[in-house]
Amino acid sequence: RALPQLLATFPFPVRTVQTDHGAEFGRQVTAWLRARGIRHTKIRPRTPRLNGKVERVHRTLDEELWGWVAETPPATWAAQLRAYVRFYNESRPHSALGYTTPLRYALARLPRRAPVSHMS
Repeated sequence: RALPQLLATFPFPVRTVQTDHGAEFGRQVTAWLRARGIRHTKIRPRTPRLNGKVERVHRTLDEELWGWVAETPPATWAAQLRAYVRFYNESRPHSALGYTTPLRYALARLPRRAPVSHMS
């Protein structure tokens, strides 16, 4: 359920999805991706360093979100995760991005449109 929603958010076609060997990424996920023309690759077993960005995000979520969310009723977790993702992307400075937010970082790199001089 989460994967179709995630893939629908990208403004470009996804050609490959890389995962670890977790049980949640088994044959059904591979078949579902293949049916959509998306290649599924898996990192070598016991090599989390090959999935470094994902592992770092997991660590950040553990440190900044799940520690206090776990103490709340599970029915509230989805809303809290959405709120955290918004904070993470729009308000939280990231050292790897020069202490700016991912949103500001991305907006600063978007191509500028030429100003409109007239409308027809």
